[in-house]
Amino acid sequence: WSWIGYKKPGYELARSIFLKNQNNINPVYILENHGLIICGNDEKELLNLQEEVLKRLKLVPRTIPKPDLNLIIRISKSFKEIGLDNYLPREIVTHSLALDPWSKTLSMINPLYPDHLVFCGMKPVIVNKNDFQKFDRYKLSKSKYCIVQGAGVILFANASSSTEIMLETQSQIHLHIPPNNKIKTLTNKDCAALLNWEAEAYRI
Repeated sequence: WSWIGYKKPGYELARSIFLKNQNNINPVYILENHGLIICGNDEKELLNLQEEVLKRLKLVPRTIPKPDLNLIIRISKSFKEIGLDNYLPREIVTHSLALDPWSKTLSMINPLYPDHLVFCGMKPVIVNKNDFQKFDRYKLSKSKYCIVQGAGVILFANASSSTEIMLETQSQIHLHIPPNNKIKTLTNKDCAALLNWEAEAYRI
């Protein structure tokens, strides 16, 4: 297997993989802050190899905290009353971003991979469940979602289906990362390069 250090998606990343191949061609590529590439000759070989990689790297997730749906629904209605159209995520696990302390901490640092940055933004707006009514309505109206600490996640009207999928993905990943581990995120420079990139604006 080969480790590929973080590169900007597209040409820079492809070039890095190409250069690695000149020395040794491997069936598995782990792309830092991107993901996994599995190579093979047919579907069965690919699936078997992927299963082996996942088995070796398996981490047991923490138990999903149970959200108070009545509470988050009340908060959602309160937002609607002040003109903020919103909806709740389909998957219950997404609320763990607000309920699991380590997941919430990870949500407050830079994104772990480009897709989250592109579809969810740099960092979430975090509201305390006890004083959400005092929060800046203008700031909320510009956000795709917010984390209501101790309650759950609320998506706003300008969120896309990709935003919701990325939040579910983030919640699953965070639950698999052991608490207090040192995490390698995208740097501020990496994030700026993606947010100001015409290709990503087109993809959104």
